[in-house]
Amino acid sequence: MQRFHLTILCLALAVLGVFFCANPIMAQGVDTALLRGTVTDSSGAVIPNVTVTMTNVATGVSEKRPTDAGGRYLFTDLKPATYRATVEATGFKTLIRENIVLRVGQQTDLDLALEVGEISQRVEVTGEAPLLNTVSGALGTEVTGQYMINMPLEGRDYSGLVYLAPGTTEVSGAGGISLGGTGFASNGQRYATAEFRLDGGLMTNPEGGEGGTTNLQYKPVVEAIQEFKLQNNSFSAEYGSNGGTVVSLLMKSGTNQLHGAGYWFFRRPSLDANDFFSNAAGQPIGPYDIDQWGGTVGGPIKKNKTFFFFDYEKDRNTYPGTVTTSVPTDLQKQGNFSQTFNPDGSLEQLFNPFAQSCDPNQVCTRQPFAGNIIPASMMNSIGKNLINLYPSANTSGDPVTGLNNFTAKQVYPNPGYQFDIKIDHNFSDSNRISGRYSRGISTSYTPDLFLAPQISYYRNNEGALVDTWTLSPKTVWTNRVNLHRFYNTFGVTPTVDPLSVGFPKELIVNPWYEKAAFPDISVNGYQGLVTDACCTTSIETDTQWSFSSVVDKVVGSHNLRFGGERRIFLNAYFQPSDTAGGFEFSANQTMQSNIAPDALQGNSLASMLIGYFDSSSGMAERPSVANKSMETSFFIQDTWRMTSRLTLNMGLRYEFSTPYTERYNREQFTCFTCDSGINIPALPAANFPGGQILGTTILATNNFRHADPA
Repeated sequence: MQRFHLTILCLALAVLGVFFCANPIMAQGVDTALLRGTVTDSSGAVIPNVTVTMTNVATGVSEKRPTDAGGRYLFTDLKPATYRATVEATGFKTLIRENIVLRVGQQTDLDLALEVGEISQRVEVTGEAPLLNTVSGALGTEVTGQYMINMPLEGRDYSGLVYLAPGTTEVSGAGGISLGGTGFASNGQRYATAEFRLDGGLMTNPEGGEGGTTNLQYKPVVEAIQEFKLQNNSFSAEYGSNGGTVVSLLMKSGTNQLHGAGYWFFRRPSLDANDFFSNAAGQPIGPYDIDQWGGTVGGPIKKNKTFFFFDYEKDRNTYPGTVTTSVPTDLQKQGNFSQTFNPDGSLEQLFNPFAQSCDPNQVCTRQPFAGNIIPASMMNSIGKNLINLYPSANTSGDPVTGLNNFTAKQVYPNPGYQFDIKIDHNFSDSNRISGRYSRGISTSYTPDLFLAPQISYYRNNEGALVDTWTLSPKTVWTNRVNLHRFYNTFGVTPTVDPLSVGFPKELIVNPWYEKAAFPDISVNGYQGLVTDACCTTSIETDTQWSFSSVVDKVVGSHNLRFGGERRIFLNAYFQPSDTAGGFEFSANQTMQSNIAPDALQGNSLASMLIGYFDSSSGMAERPSVANKSMETSFFIQDTWRMTSRLTLNMGLRYEFSTPYTERYNREQFTCFTCDSGINIPALPAANFPGGQILGTTILATNNFRHADPA
């Protein structure tokens, strides 16, 4: 065991050393509870040198602390669980206090009084009021795992429970579970800046390439969570690099008894009501299946020493959706707009942009199409092919304008699975280690009746390792390392060959992207084609290493907690956007005047039929990027119990961020003092001395990756 401790010490010292090298790996967090108190006799006199033992009832693992000269004891790293306290002292009866329930992040006082007698005599206390958080000034809200299991959560996503905390509000346009669960505002702070931690390890990472918000890309299933706690006021200096809110999740662990659970949640059309628009259109509920099934199991590998916990969940989600939009009518596809009306009932008159008269100031007046019908001879072949790609209207739509004349039921399959495995091992009463591996995979299919079906693939891998070493009754050293790896691909596969529509190959095959794509066709006021997808394809990978080293030290009535953290975030991103460009059609081209638009004239479908677009976007050529950023912090927190009724919480934190860099030195900088290589000859006749021109653009190097802030 001494050899093991020496190995751990060497490893920890080596890890601490990476704080000061170029590429260290760090992060921090706490998943424990603090319990302190004073041991006294029946007269209130303190009793020094008494052993207080806290035993985890479920695992049988015990921790011991002696009282100091003032009769004080302190446990800084108790895992949230139900405990039994035992106090033994010569000349006193042995005190046993049962049912001490500690929650994640709880910091509380528990004073223990001994009675004079023989140590073989026992005094058992089995029922008292729950312990209060009397040590820390931090405010927050706690939710138990049983509460989460019993609540009817939408999609069984517990992120929305953050709204149980006072001061937490939803942001307009962003639901609470957006960005994985950080899309909320707390106490006036900027939304989507909260930090989530699992078993003390960092779960959230910054927005790729930006860093303005935080993302939560992996969450264990509900049945695996023991507790959920949100802190948004006066929390410890240990926490930082967030917008003012820390959400701590505690995963269940194995115990001395084998425990397991299974579940199956499902939804079927026969159990749901139809939506309003489908009812109005006379369409029944479409077929879909939503299933979430799985289970958990935990128990001992070796009783009182090594424990395991495993969970698995399988999703078969074919979520239903209703599409209501505006498509061309059969008459409009033929160029006949004689039945196309404005909201006020007037005819939406079309004008011919190729038959116009202009004054000297180039103010042009166009001639109306006879009968509001576009002659077949004026129809553009590509525009005509495009308008015929639309499905036929299946509802009457608005009684005046005829808009919103298409409604369809669609099913969005989203299958996936995830699992977690956690091992806890106690090397001795003074050293324990915990490791976790998590994996989640899901695929999202988005059908599209307008040429842009999409498929997204998501893969998460998570790893965590934490070692807690009690160096002495007054010193505890915790080292933690976390790895987060996220991989996502997104792709669009057009259902129609753009060559068959008439687009030239030079347009639809981007020479840089080397793949044919359908241009985005935007039609103002109507459903577009290939417009419901942002990009031709995307690939994103996020890798976040984090490491923390934290020491708890008791000095008299002071509980000092100090340590450091570093996070390294690597983001690779490829999103070439619309590689075939796009065209936007509006009513402006078929209005009467070219400079005085009239909202009651013209029609964007008519503009498309004659091949007259309003604007276009070029083919995008955006190379992939490989970003890197780092955050480093140090802190010290002092919890000083001045008297039995007064505790001071004092903390100091220092943190700094390293700006984003491109890992392969593809960034460019302007150097105003660099030699441009250009020399201007002297011109004596003009009294010009000539000289060297300074200033040029340079590429980043390994030693120069940040612009000079001065």
